[in-house]
Amino acid sequence: FNNNLKNLQISYTYKAGLSLDLRQLLVFLAFCSSLEDVEIQLRNWDLIAPCKPANISTVERITFGFHNCGPNFIRAVCDTLQFPQAKTMVLGLHFLQASHIRFSRNHIDYDAVMSNVLSRRCYTGLKSLHLDLSPTKMKRRAATYQPPFLELSNLEDLLLSASAGWHLLDLREFPSDARIPALRSL
Repeated sequence: FNNNLKNLQISYTYKAGLSLDLRQLLVFLAFCSSLEDVEIQLRNWDLIAPCKPANISTVERITFGFHNCGPNFIRAVCDTLQFPQAKTMVLGLHFLQASHIRFSRNHIDYDAVMSNVLSRRCYTGLKSLHLDLSPTKMKRRAATYQPPFLELSNLEDLLLSASAGWHLLDLREFPSDARIPALRSL
């Protein structure tokens, strides 16, 4: 195995009756000592096999794309795959209203899901963050969302997008006492 791999893109789509098992991926990543950029796209998953957390310390750029995955699944994946040296992150949450996802007042609590992922100690060094909040087929607006700025004190660049449309998100209410890092770009 040639260990010069710098970039890795992985996409897993759910197949009926399966739970996602990250152990083989973790073994593979452990051999990739030159890896700098990882993109993981997960579609339609809700179950994950238990797995011990692992730090993949060479990765500087991480992209997580969750498409129609449940909040508990997202938290479990991000608890397992940790990238403590990451300086850049893209985090995409693309939810479809479905019976297997817990909803409160017909929406997912984006604030809790994003905060759980971003408040991990392993992401305190992030300098650049792109959050894509994209509920799809929602009958009304999602809850107000505020990024967990207290945990991201080194953040310099923040990009917020809503590929399903801004009309589904309510970003108008922002607490007057919110502490925002010294961003260079927003």
